[in-house]
Amino acid sequence: MSNRYHIPVMLNTATAYLVTATGGTYVDATAGGGGHTAAILGELTARGRVVAIDRDPDAIAQVRYRLADRIADGSLVVRQGCFGDLPDLVADFVPVCGLLLDLGVSSHQIDTAQRGFSYRHDAGLDMRMDRQSRLTAGEVVNRYSQQDLTQLLRRLGDVPHAARVARQIIRARPLTTTGELAAAIRRSVPARKAVKVLSCSFQAIRMEVNQEMTQLAAVLKAAAGLMREAGRCVAISYHSGEDRQVKRVFRHGSLSRTPNVHPITGVSLSPWRMLTNAPIRPDEAEIRANNRARSARLRAAERRINPSLIGQA
Repeated sequence: MSNRYHIPVMLNTATAYLVTATGGTYVDATAGGGGHTAAILGELTARGRVVAIDRDPDAIAQVRYRLADRIADGSLVVRQGCFGDLPDLVADFVPVCGLLLDLGVSSHQIDTAQRGFSYRHDAGLDMRMDRQSRLTAGEVVNRYSQQDLTQLLRRLGDVPHAARVARQIIRARPLTTTGELAAAIRRSVPARKAVKVLSCSFQAIRMEVNQEMTQLAAVLKAAAGLMREAGRCVAISYHSGEDRQVKRVFRHGSLSRTPNVHPITGVSLSPWRMLTNAPIRPDEAEIRANNRARSARLRAAERRINPSLIGQA
């Protein structure tokens, strides 16, 4: 099948940074439609292997269908789960040669109206990547206090006029559809700002529903402990908060703003060596072909020997 399910972002760049040992085992922790997974497999020899993971059962089904031949020959293992479960999901393959994290939401999730991810489709307020999860967008917008809504809109969406948006959502309760939510948000800002505020607000609510920042912190904390020496981690983020977490862990070895250094020598104790001092962005040709790539930022780091900090991010 083609990439109609999800168009992978910065495919060649991600693969080039990630794959250093063609006979090794790699983890695609956000398999989506299998685009990155297929590209990684294409770089490996017969001894190589990819473990493809996603929390969305639709994505798992797509990868199993699209890459059935690679599952059959043993070069691809597919498992459902979230970032927080990664150590258990890959325990029988550790240490791995590389880990790919393509964060955010897939094209399929946005374009499937009934999933409730987009303000462009009128549907129930869901937004769950794993529909077995308990928290839905409906619960967030109908049960959170005005203060909590304001804070999450600011923290997860950088939403302009977040307090006004939250106030309009409260006034419009109960909300049952994405259309009703979008209408409430539109009432909070001038028409010229509506698209940006809608996009940022829906992003913030989606990230809250799926606890995306918490899940990202969990996988970044665990990553070094799963990696072999000189193994690589590549992260593609679409939100400033995600990128900030990735940068801090790759640079400092923790989510703290303060670097982890030896108290006497001042040498960095981070288990990572940064490969990208600044984030890499997609070129104009890719953005023209896939507008959803416009906010993407790729960072890469290499695992170095530093036993004292492994798993302590």
